[in-house]
Amino acid sequence: MKKIIILVIGILISCHTVSNAQEKEYIVTFENDTIYGNVKRKMDYGYARYNFKFKEKKQKKRIIKPSEVKFFQTIDGFDGKGFFESINKTYFLQRIITGKINLYISVGNLQGQAPSYYFSKDGSEINSSSIGYTFSRGKSHTQIRKLIEDKPEILKEFDSLKGNKKNIEYIIKKYNESKN
Repeated sequence: MKKIIILVIGILISCHTVSNAQEKEYIVTFENDTIYGNVKRKMDYGYARYNFKFKEKKQKKRIIKPSEVKFFQTIDGFDGKGFFESINKTYFLQRIITGKINLYISVGNLQGQAPSYYFSKDGSEINSSSIGYTFSRGKSHTQIRKLIEDKPEILKEFDSLKGNKKNIEYIIKKYNESKN
């Protein structure tokens, strides 16, 4: 009996190790080169666009610049597991909701600035939103309403909600999970 339990535990551990090994941190350049390595958050307490460093095997760490890197993935860093995209080749956004509608949040410095939110639908250009700004619920609601007009039931529910960040995230997730 002990041998069977040890065998089962060994199999579970090896399966967990294999599944973790398959997921790697990487960057993709604007030349579509994929480079695997380690991505780390740069601890810069001043204003900085370049908040991440990248280290390939047997290479020095280098700053990831949004003018050179189209997107990258982190697994276990300051931001946890995350997917980041360059916008206008000037700064990075973290994708927080993925689907037909993507929702992004700005990656700023660590001085407690309020984040900015962005969205895109069907792979279109990433647009700035008013989500999270003071006195902007009506404008946020209008911006997201345009994205979900093709699903009347979800639109009706959204119209009954306030245009705050929590409700917008909820409705975008519901929209992405719905069929049709």
